[in-house]
Amino acid sequence: MLGQMERNTLVGPSYFNTDFGIKKTFKITEKSSFRLEGKFFNLFNHPNFYAPDGNLNDGTFGTSLSTFSSRVTQLTARFDF
Repeated sequence: MLGQMERNTLVGPSYFNTDFGIKKTFKITEKSSFRLEGKFFNLFNHPNFYAPDGNLNDGTFGTSLSTFSSRVTQLTARFDF
């Protein structure tokens, strides 16, 4: 019976995420430089699902209805002088 279950008996799916960043700085003169940078969030684009629906009265009980965001890429160029 659900009312007599212990805490955290219903557990959601696992979460797997790998973030990666790389940058390279190029010296132009003694005081100025140019930097290229790339950041990748959820690099392997692994689907991470939200916790399943816990409402017993729903027809979707026990199913995950959505996911966290997919891969996000951020590219940056910077000039320092």
